[in-house]
Amino acid sequence: MKFRRRKPKKMEKLNVIPILDAVFIFIFFLLMSAQFLKVYEIGSDAPAVTTIDDKKDKRPPLNLILDITQEKIVVKTGMDENIYKSIPTVGKEFDHSTLQKALVELKRSNMDESSIIFRPKSQVPYKKLVKIMDTVRNLEVGKVAGKNKKGKVVETTTLFDQIIFETII
Repeated sequence: MKFRRRKPKKMEKLNVIPILDAVFIFIFFLLMSAQFLKVYEIGSDAPAVTTIDDKKDKRPPLNLILDITQEKIVVKTGMDENIYKSIPTVGKEFDHSTLQKALVELKRSNMDESSIIFRPKSQVPYKKLVKIMDTVRNLEVGKVAGKNKKGKVVETTTLFDQIIFETII
């Protein structure tokens, strides 16, 4: 008995071109339907729990605190939180120019200080807090000049640019 040899069948290659076309079109539509948002971030440092300083300074720390409520901003200084100035609202808005004048006075005598602690009440709107942060960080016009810890006269356009938020309740 004679066996016929069959010719091996050629394996046909898959045509992947239509699948690749569909994938590229799908990627195009995904990119076109994506929403690109601008996210704004305001940097804020976490409060330090402990700080070890070998060199003791003769002057007590400024420990500048802003207590912010709907009715007023209270500027406090020192470790025992002495009230430096109380700034009431004008109408529904805070008096940013008076706040900045008070902070400029404090900056002149404490040129090396750059941190401030915010204690806002939960009722204070976020937009008002952002305006206060802008007021606290930079001067509207001019520069502040004063002596630093080494006794050298220094000029700056920034007031207190390290903002630390205390727990908001």
